[in-house]
Amino acid sequence: MKSASKGLCAGCFGLSVGIIWGVWCFAAGMLFHGNFTMVSAMGSIYVGYGPTLMGSLIGGLWGLLHGFVAAFLIAYLYNCLCRCCKCYCCKKTCCCDNKECDGNNCKKK
Repeated sequence: MKSASKGLCAGCFGLSVGIIWGVWCFAAGMLFHGNFTMVSAMGSIYVGYGPTLMGSLIGGLWGLLHGFVAAFLIAYLYNCLCRCCKCYCCKKTCCCDNKECDGNNCKKK
């Protein structure tokens, strides 16, 4: 399920980060009842988020969506940059354009 020959699967990466962020948002809403500053700050970003079970579920869903979109875009941009990058550090072959050459036994030297 790779989206590029040497890239990340944007969907899988997005889902992984989204799940982690969603679970963290849910856990934070359930565990930090006394810390209303953090919960209210996150509630200003995620509508419906609060220190209750329902508020934590809503925050977890917002976190899942937010984490997925952010990570998907990061992976997509990474894949685009990998395809377009022509710099020396990103090349996987030697300067002689021989795919079997690792640079140690280059005939061009």
